[in-house]
Amino acid sequence: MKFSFSKFGAIDDAEVEVFPLTVICGRNNTGKTYVSYAIYSLLAKWRELISWRISESDVVALLSNGTVSVNIKEEIVDNWIAIQKRTNENWKKTISQALAANSDRFKETKISFALDIDDKWKTIPFKRDFRSDEGKILFSAEKIEGGDLVEIAFLKDNALTELPRYALEEFVSQALLDSVLSPYFRPVFMLSTERTGAVTFKDELNLTKNRLVNFLAGLDSGHERGTINPAGLFDAVYKLAYPLPVENNVLFVNRLGSLEGTTNTLLTAHPELIDQFEAIAGGRYETNKEGLTQFLPKGSSTKLQMREASSAVRSLVLFWYWMKSQATSESMLLIDEPELNLHPENQRAFARLLCQLVKHGVRVLVTTHSDTMLREFNTLIMLSRNKEHFSAIRKRYGYLEDESLAPSDVRLYVAVGRSLTGTGRPKKGSFSTLKPIAPDSNIGLVAEIFDSTIMEMNSIQDEIRYGVI
Repeated sequence: MKFSFSKFGAIDDAEVEVFPLTVICGRNNTGKTYVSYAIYSLLAKWRELISWRISESDVVALLSNGTVSVNIKEEIVDNWIAIQKRTNENWKKTISQALAANSDRFKETKISFALDIDDKWKTIPFKRDFRSDEGKILFSAEKIEGGDLVEIAFLKDNALTELPRYALEEFVSQALLDSVLSPYFRPVFMLSTERTGAVTFKDELNLTKNRLVNFLAGLDSGHERGTINPAGLFDAVYKLAYPLPVENNVLFVNRLGSLEGTTNTLLTAHPELIDQFEAIAGGRYETNKEGLTQFLPKGSSTKLQMREASSAVRSLVLFWYWMKSQATSESMLLIDEPELNLHPENQRAFARLLCQLVKHGVRVLVTTHSDTMLREFNTLIMLSRNKEHFSAIRKRYGYLEDESLAPSDVRLYVAVGRSLTGTGRPKKGSFSTLKPIAPDSNIGLVAEIFDSTIMEMNSIQDEIRYGVI
């Protein structure tokens, strides 16, 4: 899947293709976060943004006969270019809300995604049903492996009949879209840079929301209704308060109690991921039914509340509960600054953990300022060559025999300024692009944006030491 951006914040023009591991780096204020948030907003909201609905004739047939066959190749696949174009228009309309920014900033913005639908959807069987509390099937949609038709059955005189017609159409349309597009749109989760605050200030954030809800509910008098627009106030104070990834991080924090005790198939199949994570965090987490999350340091009986724990511990909470409860080999994970609050040693370890997720099928996109993490990615890319002397290196530095990254699975994008000063830095107010860099199996990912700073610091210190100018 490819994403294109034009006149989007600091980005003048750029294209990002998602690989198993996608890394975006660059100086501050060059558009990295905007791009990652925008990609997340499409992947998280695609079902709402896809502009397609079941035809009127099929709805009539379903309501009249209780069954209908829909040829999804003819209805969706063959019309995908037009559907995709309308979806991009919807994405553009919602981008200001997803970024919690003023819509005027995006008047000239152009954003789009491009997805080539191959035959993968056809090879995968699809089945969905909706059951009553007693287990009776009220609605079903089914496609056989290799088929073009989705058979829809709707039991008359059931609870779904009470739905407004538009709601029923939406329900059926989503099932049909899923039968085609689910193989291409992975379940997505994003860790924003505000994840530490979402954990630390959970109660305060909820209190603010509750106060607002109570305030709106109390607007009963005619005088108050005449002077205050509740919907407008709600949008201004709450709905647009945070970008979508931050908002969803806050909501996820509120669910931690219900996620305690769950272990998904990924961790069941690869329990070593738990050990790798606990080595980085220095312990494990525990959340009770009331939603109180505590940290249990290794080798200690102490239980620390989040406000008592280190910033590194707080920054890793959401990652742990996502990996524990939601991560599958079909997932996609986006992380804004994975190095947040981590010592360089743990930055290296976290980079290796992310690469293990990639090897197990998870797609990972990160934006980073960490030369340390990038160098660790480089090490794993170079280890993919499997030279004779690598066994000794792996043994000496603790790398697993299969711990490596295929160069074809990685892409680096570097945010660079279009207009540069004499020092090679972007001029103030200049726009940037994302320069794609394919890895070299001999040296990994070349990011001169970090190297130039390191070399300059080395030169300064050499001049200080030796007086050579």
